[in-house]
Amino acid sequence: MDFGRTILDVKNDKGHVRLYRPKHELVVAVSEGFITRDLWPPQQPVYEQILAEVPRLSLYRDAWNVRSVEGEYREASQGFVKQHRERFGEILFLQRSAVIALAINAAALFTRAPLSAVDQRTFEAKLSQALGRKAA
Repeated sequence: MDFGRTILDVKNDKGHVRLYRPKHELVVAVSEGFITRDLWPPQQPVYEQILAEVPRLSLYRDAWNVRSVEGEYREASQGFVKQHRERFGEILFLQRSAVIALAINAAALFTRAPLSAVDQRTFEAKLSQALGRKAA
């Protein structure tokens, strides 16, 4: 699926995160590999800027190719979401790992944010709807 221009591309030798903003109130994040603590700090100011521009943001995170998430990254990003939870309309994760999906869904309880981890079919259908397209 084409998400348009990349607004942030951050990577290291272990992992890679790309952010797209196909609509004003929608960000798509595509992550791969081992998500380490140093991949979060470049993302935070981008999210802060977007949250300053929109009343509510929907975030779709394609984490299908994520192998693991370092604890420091998870804590920082969850803390950010918790701090701004009323500004997020939906945070949807495409997740292959049942263990990581369980952790994401548990984080929803911790942060009281609209987080959920879903399968590929559900993710694609919801993303297509958010983009104003018919699902394939």
